[in-house]
Amino acid sequence: MYQSGKLNAYIKTPGCYNAGFQLDAPCTNTTVPCTNYDRSNFNNFYTAIYAANTGVNNFTFSVVRANFTNNAIGIYVNRVKNESILFNNIYLGPNYGDECAEGNTSYGIYLDNSSGFLIEENSFQKAAGAPSGAYIGIAANNCPCVQDVIYKNTFTGLSVGNYAYGINRFDAEDDGTGLSYQCNLNSNNVVDFRVTGDHPYQAKIHGQMGASIYASGNTFSMNASNEWHFRNEGRECINYYYYTGIANQKPTKIYVIDPEPLHQDWYFKLIAAPQNTCPSHYTNGGGTSDDDLLVLNPAEKGNVAVEYSLADSSYNDVRGLYDYLKDGGSTTGTILDIESAQPYQMWQLVADLLAKSPFLSEEVLRTAANQTQVIPESELFEILAANPDELRNNSLMDYLEQKENPLPGYMIDLLKQVAQGSSAKTVMIEQMNEFNAQRVQAAQKLLRSALNDTTFDILYIRKWLTKLNSPIADEQIAYTYLQEGKTDSAYLVLDAIPGKYGLDGDALTDFNEFAEMFTFQVQLEQAGRTIFNLDSTELALLEYYANNSMGKAGSMARGILEYTYNGHFCHCPGSQPTWFKQSKPLGNAIADRGIKVTVKPNPVDTWTAFDYELPLGITEATLSLTDAQGKLIQTIDLKQNKGQWIWDTRQVCSGNYYYRLKAGGRLITGKIIIK
Repeated sequence: MYQSGKLNAYIKTPGCYNAGFQLDAPCTNTTVPCTNYDRSNFNNFYTAIYAANTGVNNFTFSVVRANFTNNAIGIYVNRVKNESILFNNIYLGPNYGDECAEGNTSYGIYLDNSSGFLIEENSFQKAAGAPSGAYIGIAANNCPCVQDVIYKNTFTGLSVGNYAYGINRFDAEDDGTGLSYQCNLNSNNVVDFRVTGDHPYQAKIHGQMGASIYASGNTFSMNASNEWHFRNEGRECINYYYYTGIANQKPTKIYVIDPEPLHQDWYFKLIAAPQNTCPSHYTNGGGTSDDDLLVLNPAEKGNVAVEYSLADSSYNDVRGLYDYLKDGGSTTGTILDIESAQPYQMWQLVADLLAKSPFLSEEVLRTAANQTQVIPESELFEILAANPDELRNNSLMDYLEQKENPLPGYMIDLLKQVAQGSSAKTVMIEQMNEFNAQRVQAAQKLLRSALNDTTFDILYIRKWLTKLNSPIADEQIAYTYLQEGKTDSAYLVLDAIPGKYGLDGDALTDFNEFAEMFTFQVQLEQAGRTIFNLDSTELALLEYYANNSMGKAGSMARGILEYTYNGHFCHCPGSQPTWFKQSKPLGNAIADRGIKVTVKPNPVDTWTAFDYELPLGITEATLSLTDAQGKLIQTIDLKQNKGQWIWDTRQVCSGNYYYRLKAGGRLITGKIIIK
């Protein structure tokens, strides 16, 4: 049992580094179910529990029925997945270690690049006598959530109840993924929910809080000092479902980035829905140990597996119909029809596009908007208005406003109003979202059971990770192969991720950085070394990512430095470009720390050139090419620090291909489009 410690700006409890643990509360009476528990107590720490997965493994942890009093951070989670935090009492104390722009900030739970978590029925409030400052219940920083719900927690008298920073979801078309909030009770907070990021396009959670069949069930603070019930500082709409029968379940103090009344629903839409009864998901069941909460018996596993199968079947049925209707069954064919149409075919083309509505994709609508010589503005407006679901994508609306021949302002305003409507596609997407949520939550429940069991069944874990079908799950599958010593299999899974999920832009950059850290740690282990004896170049790599990456690589680097090299990073909410600030330098970062490569032309007709430059002192590298399914096309050995390699693409089919350039333990990947 953990007891109290001395508060110090840079002292935390002995943390959990790349290992699993369970912290539960034994029952102290014979009542069934139990009514009294011997709770662990964490008092006066900077960080009471620090759990970091800075390596490449699938270990997790659980914290159940503990008391946290007067800590700057109650539970800090660095890249751990599938953790369980249940029934804890957290009384936030002052933070004397983080000198932030908005003042010293304390957290009940801080999640950094975590997902698959179970956080339910915890209570958060300021500790008695805590001074003025910023107190946040649960902070989520860039968590790649698929279907994670922060559920039925209580937040009282805090600066912010729930704080979501950055992209807290796995961004996928029509999948409705992300971090959601349901059945949380808020009272006397300054802000109940805040969604923010470095940029409005980088502030994302799940787009649905609740559903048409059940309200979100959250309650909101009604005190005079409350400023906002919900602050959505992102540019993506949140559909918020509320129950009309309970007054404090409807948010009325709403902040959006465009305060015009005409546009508020564009970023935060209120929808009435049936009451959410908010049942408890976990009870002891009469046992004397909290193991019963998480580890399922064979019969329970069978029941949850059936739940998964039913939801998966329903999802695939709806998804099949949706794919059949989307763009008339062929996005490529519909785009070709638009691009090849002549002015005299305008009416036939418009009629065809309207017949395929409301199931036209953003890609098709953008193509239609570019054909100004064929489709007049009035007909384009009609086509766009027939597809309200795609109009809710800010990227499409921004494009219509900023393209070479933009739509008039009055049309844009009308389309924003039309976008608030619903269609058959709206209903179908909501059904897919609900069935997807059911199957993902079932798979995660089975995963948590397996990961908390005393018997580690790696094949069973891999099976249910495969069912999740997301980049973060595939990364964990790669970890399972490493645990078996199958490095080649791990890299096969890892290399297929960009093509399998169509990663590009920031998502591809984040993956490249993670892949470099993955390789760094694999090679460290193969050399028989540990993170406790890194050289200056390796430390420089960690320092670079720790201070410049908000994604997985940055989280891994910060965890290593904090755990082994006395680094300390302020966890400061706000709009500054770098949320984490290092308190003391670790060394001088090398100026040329990575691989440089350009691929031109791209897209490609017949050939493309790879111009590359390797890190200083490295003269050998491997360039590998794969197709969209991850099949290896060609491997090229490069023998110079700097040079060019030409790829003749006439022998391969059109489509998306991916390259992987590996040199000196560092890795960069990218996409090539062959016409």
